[in-house]
Amino acid sequence: MARESTHRLPVHALLFFSISTHGDFKARYFLNIKKHESERTNMTDSFPVEMQEQKASIVTGPAWLHVAVLIVVAMALTYPCIRHGLPLGHSTITHILYQHYFNAQISQGDWFPHWIIGMNRSLGSAVFYAQYPLPYYVAWGIGKILPFHWGLYEETRTLGLALALAAILAALFAYAWCATFADRLTAMLAAIIFLTLPYTLTIDVYLRSAIGEFWALAFLPLSFYFIERMAAGSRRALPGLAVAFALVIVSHLFTAVLLAPVLLVYAVCRVARGRRLLASGQVLSAFLLATGLSGVYALPFLAQRRFFHPENFLLTQGANASPLSQMFSFNAHTFPSNWGTPGSPPFVIAVRLVALATAAFIGVVLFRGRRERRHWLRMVFGSVAIVALVRGALAGRHVFPAGEVSGSLPLSPYLMEQRADIFLYSFLTFVVALVCYWSIRNPRHNRLADFLMVLTFGSYLMMTSWTQLIWKSVHFLWNIQFPWRLNTFLLAGTAGLAALAISGLRTLPRRRGLVGVLVVLGIWGVVALECARTGSTFSAFRSTESYQFNDEMDSAREIYMQVDPRKALLVQPPDDEKVHVMVERGSAVAAVTSVLARSIQIDAHCQTACTLQVGQFYFPVWRLRNAPANVELYAGSPGGLMELSLPAGDYHLVLEVPHALSERLGAWLSLASLLVVLILAIKGAPFLYIAPTGSDPELGATSKAAGNKPFASAMHLVARPSF
Repeated sequence: MARESTHRLPVHALLFFSISTHGDFKARYFLNIKKHESERTNMTDSFPVEMQEQKASIVTGPAWLHVAVLIVVAMALTYPCIRHGLPLGHSTITHILYQHYFNAQISQGDWFPHWIIGMNRSLGSAVFYAQYPLPYYVAWGIGKILPFHWGLYEETRTLGLALALAAILAALFAYAWCATFADRLTAMLAAIIFLTLPYTLTIDVYLRSAIGEFWALAFLPLSFYFIERMAAGSRRALPGLAVAFALVIVSHLFTAVLLAPVLLVYAVCRVARGRRLLASGQVLSAFLLATGLSGVYALPFLAQRRFFHPENFLLTQGANASPLSQMFSFNAHTFPSNWGTPGSPPFVIAVRLVALATAAFIGVVLFRGRRERRHWLRMVFGSVAIVALVRGALAGRHVFPAGEVSGSLPLSPYLMEQRADIFLYSFLTFVVALVCYWSIRNPRHNRLADFLMVLTFGSYLMMTSWTQLIWKSVHFLWNIQFPWRLNTFLLAGTAGLAALAISGLRTLPRRRGLVGVLVVLGIWGVVALECARTGSTFSAFRSTESYQFNDEMDSAREIYMQVDPRKALLVQPPDDEKVHVMVERGSAVAAVTSVLARSIQIDAHCQTACTLQVGQFYFPVWRLRNAPANVELYAGSPGGLMELSLPAGDYHLVLEVPHALSERLGAWLSLASLLVVLILAIKGAPFLYIAPTGSDPELGATSKAAGNKPFASAMHLVARPSF
């Protein structure tokens, strides 16, 4: 029987047989080769690690060179951030404002700022109970490390350098993730594609200045990398995943909430069927550990969550804050219309034609593969993809007329054009993902490719009017505000599919493979440059202006107002921008004697019962000391400033924001979780080996029952990624 099996084996399997020294292992190895003949072309992964590394170094080059290239590319793409600081975008002034007061609060000894007394021109702000802290800590740290004195431009310069650092990390983490299922050169190319996809820089950085979302995007492939390591049996993948997910939490909480189920499904898809429950438990354990690591931020936010009202944005900002208004509805305003924008007619026409050509390409692939075993599944999925492509390509045409989403609010012309630009970029990325998916040649990667395609397809559909029923039913999703924020997952899935497609091209004969890769990269280069030229990227490169700190009112203050936000927005700060106290009712004399990072001291002499109004917005974290027991702070009407009513008498009042139980508990929880992570990183997580999808779970069970250590060791080599 062994002779019959070896007769049908490829040469490389015979070579591995000849270098193996364990007789029992040889028999089991070939028995399972016979059982799984359909995978025999992929058994080169069973070579010893030394042979794999030697082959990789010859074909793909050293990893340090790829890392150097990615760093240079990331720095080149973020050159305006390095040279002039945070580029002018929708949130540039807001982030500079936040960074200024964040730095000031730390300089006063408040190492984790929550209530900012000086913000809103001395009226106070609770924004940092909810605002992601990591980007501001990184910028603050850069300002302390680098020996430069930027003066009024310190905030914008440090935030710009922090964005450049995030771009470098995004490229390196995407490289590490893609190198777990593709060779290193392909992983480098996929990382560059990930960094140059239109939404990554053109929208997130140079149009919106969405620093939190961009940092979360950088850590997304790191989370995927540790899922791959977990599936490969690494004992240190669990603490690594916990750290990666914690970094996403403190970078952009809403992205973390959406990422959690994605990671869980990813882990289930990447392990053998008999290990899925175990993998789910490990991922959930990593989530708990990540929540503990971010406890210093997460617990205070959860404790005050009920006092934040993101729905107030609908009252003050209207359609801009309505997810239904921001959905892609395939009407006449879906594609941009103005000349000189990303929607210049030639570019829009080219995108439409490319989408229709992609639909035709998918149809050809389906027809040619009609005899495959999984053809009916691919037929269903391909048909849906063709419908989505044709619907997007013909958006705004009379063939399929459509209006706005029911229940949406009318957008201004500027916001409508902005939504059209983002649709163009999103649709183009979706087309790229489909082209990559239907170009994948290696059947060994079908499972991973299917997951990534479902991720990209689902992300795209959730931005369109096809899923309006979900958005209307699940009101939690309204916290995301913009459905097109799901581009974060569309980008990650497209980068992974690009790695799989390019690795398939590189399996062709050298000349054909090289030509194919160069053609793909050339086309993508033209697309990326066109998006950058007609978007905000080129204008950022041409700009020589740096933006300094300008004390303004917080643009998001309505979410932490405890009264009607429309009336709170009418409150004007004092001319001297200092904290004052006023006598609203009664006869009294009162003055502010001290203002510290988390407290205000007031001396008051009330000749009769009086009501004092303190120049700070009311938020329930404030506490009052040295006052009668029945005296409480409350939100005054109509503007929501803090008020208190006192009986006659003399008072030395102290209003403070104490370190609440949630803050103290969160700090200790983060410290304890960090110790657990360090122990697990050093000792390894005590869990059972997880067989990857590419191996046979029954094979692992046979090996365990027989106590065949050489066989188990060889299977570990099969699971070991190239990076």
